[in-house]
Amino acid sequence: MKWSFQKACCFMIMSAMLLVSVTGVLNAGTTGKISGQVVDKKTGAGLPGATVVVVGTSLGAAADANGNYFILNVPPGMYSVRASVVGYSAVVQSNVRVLIDLTATVNFTGNYALQEEAIQAGEITVVAERPVVQPDISGNVANISATEIQNLPRTSVQQIIDLQAGVERGFVIRGGGRDQINFAVDGLSLRDVATINRSAASATRRSTKCKCRPAVSMPNTATCAPVK
Repeated sequence: MKWSFQKACCFMIMSAMLLVSVTGVLNAGTTGKISGQVVDKKTGAGLPGATVVVVGTSLGAAADANGNYFILNVPPGMYSVRASVVGYSAVVQSNVRVLIDLTATVNFTGNYALQEEAIQAGEITVVAERPVVQPDISGNVANISATEIQNLPRTSVQQIIDLQAGVERGFVIRGGGRDQINFAVDGLSLRDVATINRSAASATRRSTKCKCRPAVSMPNTATCAPVK
């Protein structure tokens, strides 16, 4: 009875761990983030409670006491971001590009800061500039937009990937073959586990082949060495 109870507990724990891992894989790598600060153009102080919205969507956020804000779960694409406060002229930054698992910084500071107004005036529209250095990227990342793909003289995904730095024909990326590369679509890994296991098993068989010869000092025995 005690053994059956232990097995049941182990089964429940393993099932819970599997469910958590599968959920994490399915939810990873599908959206990005927008963050920044909204300040007063005259004083340079943050504007608490400023409303920041992604134009054309239901996504938005309110700035904190220092004027900082962040918007989560933004699908990848090009957007316009609008900041507004009662008593200030609204400012819109366009051409804001959001990438999967990365943060797009949109600051309403400097020339883009909100200016206090006594009479209601029209909103100001500015064009966002892409930063030279992306602070939340620790390695080399190549992001290709749908517009860029349409303009490329290529007809397949492999041909487009072959144009990137460090990629060789046959999906060989920096010397790594298909069994060493993870392919993901909407956060879901598409690695062929069966192919990877067959490649590993084949490599193991090749490395364990041995050649045997009779031992001189001990009759009825043999010594084996790996085949080179």
